This record gives sequence, C-alpha cells and structure tokens, in this order.
Amino acid sequence: MKQKIKNELLAYAVIDTAKKAFKVILLMSTGAAIGYAFANKECEQCPVGFATVEDMMFLVAELRVCKRY
Repeated sequence: MKQKIKNELLAYAVIDTAKKAFKVILLMSTGAAIGYAFANKECEQCPVGFATVEDMMFLVAELRVCKRY
C-alpha cells in the first residue's frame, strides 16, 4: 500500500476512536448530571410518620401470634 493510503486509514481510525470516546464521555456526564439532580431532591415528609420502638415490638408480637412462631 502506498504511504498516503496508510496515513488516511490511520487518520480515519484516530477520528473514529475520538468520536467514540467523546460519545462515552458525553453519556457518562449526562448520566452523572441526571443522577445528581435526582439525588439532591428535597425529601418530603412521610404522611404516615415514624413508628416508635414500642409500636414495632407490639407489631412483631402480633405477627408472632398470627403466624404461630
């Protein structure tokens, strides 16, 4: 092969690799931005609230009676 053709093929390979690397970086940065946006959302207060330890112990005892554990 002539040197000119070899150089052209090498240039196409480098350009193709650069395009693929750019696409990967773009996808990763877009995914990171979307993940960051979702991770930093304000937490809304739960309408049910939180159970106390006594409530949970009562529920576990009721479950044991129900399941006969």
